Amino acid sequence: MNDKPLSANRNITPNYDAHQMLVKFTTKSSSGLLREYLSSNTGLVVKIYGRIGGLLRMTSDNANLSTMVKDWDQTNINIAKKQLSDLSVQLDVVELTESEEGLVDFAVEREEPLEIDWMVNHPIFRNVISVISDTDALILRAEHLYFKGTIDDVQFRGFQSQAFNVISGILDRVRKATSPGKRKTEKGDRYTPTELAKHIRTGGYKLEFFDLPSNLRKMSEEYNKRHSTMKSLIEERNKAKLKLKKEATNVAQKNDGAEA
Repeated sequence: MNDKPLSANRNITPNYDAHQMLVKFTTKSSSGLLREYLSSNTGLVVKIYGRIGGLLRMTSDNANLSTMVKDWDQTNINIAKKQLSDLSVQLDVVELTESEEGLVDFAVEREEPLEIDWMVNHPIFRNVISVISDTDALILRAEHLYFKGTIDDVQFRGFQSQAFNVISGILDRVRKATSPGKRKTEKGDRYTPTELAKHIRTGGYKLEFFDLPSNLRKMSEEYNKRHSTMKSLIEERNKAKLKLKKEATNVAQKNDGAEA
């Protein structure tokens, strides 16, 4: 026989394109807020979060870059999980302090859960889908407390807003982190994966977190430390602003001296 064993060091190029295959995740959302949001925004979630999956494919030939992208995504998800944990604590406190006095038996009549089949081309989607499911469960707890009369309309609205921000925050951080992948076209700025991959691969930049609240900044700082050898667009922008500020100050001082 002429067959030769494959060498462990041999470079093998797959003869199929994995991104042409799809994986299906099924979710069932029962809360009113997520039923309404996901009924018309599932495509938006797939489009925006899909940028991470696309970037992971494009950097799959470079272990260091791929590790950075996965770390950024996990940090993004951990931020959302921290927010969910804080919301859960809020509900725990309410449930521990609620009174049973004057309570009347009730049942919340709901529509059938909104079932969504997420047809996506990368397993990374399981991360955001998991957060969506956990958010739905928390909102259901809040809805129960609201209809029970334990929290009022203002409290319920505030909780829903915070819960919605968990999901929208994930997408917003993806948008901002991948914004270097935008290029100008006749129809305006348009995101292109190849531009972002070039920014990371050729430019040597890492994905970054912009405008995080102070209570969440520690996670992004730890991420930045883990990838401190890569360039930071934020740091470069801050240095440029500082330079312009110093130049403006010098000009103002010279003008003041000339007038004197």
